[in-house]
Amino acid sequence: LDGLTGTFDTDKAIYYFKQAIKGKHRMATITLGRLYLSGMGVPLDIEKGSQLLELAETFPSEVEDEDECD
Repeated sequence: LDGLTGTFDTDKAIYYFKQAIKGKHRMATITLGRLYLSGMGVPLDIEKGSQLLELAETFPSEVEDEDECD
């Protein structure tokens, strides 16, 4: 969670990850799950991290099928 410019607001980042999860954004869910598993920027919480990774598996992939792009 390194900010590219200035200071990084961890609370704001977590807020936006949680908003994205409500929209079933798979990568946001995976990222927040990994943060909880590592304790980076959030309290270490293996159970919550694992639950988020499992939840991400239920969301559609964000990579579109090449056939659908034609």
